[in-house]
Amino acid sequence: AAKAADGKLTVVSDFNVKETKTKAFRASLDKLNVEKTALLVDTLGDNSKNLELASRNLKGVELVAGNEVHPYHLLRYDRAIFSQAALEKLQKSLKASAPKRQAEVA
Repeated sequence: AAKAADGKLTVVSDFNVKETKTKAFRASLDKLNVEKTALLVDTLGDNSKNLELASRNLKGVELVAGNEVHPYHLLRYDRAIFSQAALEKLQKSLKASAPKRQAEVA
């Protein structure tokens, strides 16, 4: 349940990695037209062990938790692939911190 995008950001419904095989996961990234480097952003919980194992040996691919993503990550990689859950969690976090930032500026 993934769709490729022409831009730098791709959102997938989830990573849903059934097996820990790097070759199979590389094939999934190929379907998303990941040619160079990619940042994978997920919620990383108990169900993410297969994703961690399948992606860890891929050169140019880094997996981070949504609460650990930094603007530096987004600049460093050619593509950013977020799970829907990680993106929603990040949006909530940014919205919650927005009033604090506006008050600091004023």
